[in-house]
Amino acid sequence: MTAVAALVGPVVLGVLLLVAATLRRVDDEVRLLGLACRAARRDAERAATVEAVEEARRVEEAVEAGTSGVRDVHRAIADVPFGILGALPPTRAASEAVRQVHDRTADGVYGAVSAVNRAAGAVLRALRGRGGRSDGR
Repeated sequence: MTAVAALVGPVVLGVLLLVAATLRRVDDEVRLLGLACRAARRDAERAATVEAVEEARRVEEAVEAGTSGVRDVHRAIADVPFGILGALPPTRAASEAVRQVHDRTADGVYGAVSAVNRAAGAVLRALRGRGGRSDGR
């Protein structure tokens, strides 16, 4: 039995060393998997933020394009009566004065709509860039 006992000790020790080495490798792999999961989560959050910011930019561009289109149609429609009144000598001076007031007012209104749209877009992009939080965290 002593010869068997002499062999069992080193074999058991060898098996224990193999088990310990395997457990270290498993532990390392679990740690790496955890790191990979955290990295994947961060990447997904970044991608969602990028998509949200891009969506805000598209909405801002659509509102700006719509505002620009309405402004152009408004101006084209206003050109008709101002053109007719401007062609008639008795109404030319008054028509031109009214047209200047109209054009400045319309430009101011459309400019204000554009400015509010840009500001709203900037705020939305800033909020989306923080993950939608308004407290800055």
